[in-house]
Amino acid sequence: ANTATRDLVKRHPEKFRGLSWARPNDGSPSNLEQFLKDSSLEGPNSKIFVGMKLHPMMNHFPADDRRVDAYLDLCANYGIPAVFHCDKTGTNGGPERIYAAARRHPTVPIVLYHMVFYGPHGDAIEVVKESLKKRDAQLYLETAQAKSEDVIRSVKELGAERVLFGTDATYFGKEHYSKYEPMVSKLRS
Repeated sequence: ANTATRDLVKRHPEKFRGLSWARPNDGSPSNLEQFLKDSSLEGPNSKIFVGMKLHPMMNHFPADDRRVDAYLDLCANYGIPAVFHCDKTGTNGGPERIYAAARRHPTVPIVLYHMVFYGPHGDAIEVVKESLKKRDAQLYLETAQAKSEDVIRSVKELGAERVLFGTDATYFGKEHYSKYEPMVSKLRS
């Protein structure tokens, strides 16, 4: 996946940058480092990979597993964020587990993608709120698959700088972006 992403970004550097895919349960951080080092594009934005994706649910590892630490160390070394698939509390990708890993790496920006996949989103909002209060992690929420009212709530409670707009690309097929129109309208108003 990382090789395919690198090749696609090199073919279309004006349009894309990549997230490296990490698999702490069956991979090695050293395998990813070659991709993170790659700065073969032209100009000031020469990095191909601008972040790291970790998916505790799909790849079957707890987000706070100590094997994740070496990957987050790479994020710190290369100055890139980590993007975690965030799922319900008590699962491998629960917000409390992501927060536990983030506290061990307080300099790494960490995105809770989906702010809990299909919700409920309150636990993710509370985790980011706690991290802001304690100043012990750099957590951000992302809006793909999130309910509009919870996105608005998160902006009100955490500030717009802690909520990143995302759509999960074409997850829903041809009608994908129409699903986000109500959220965009509410954010504008």
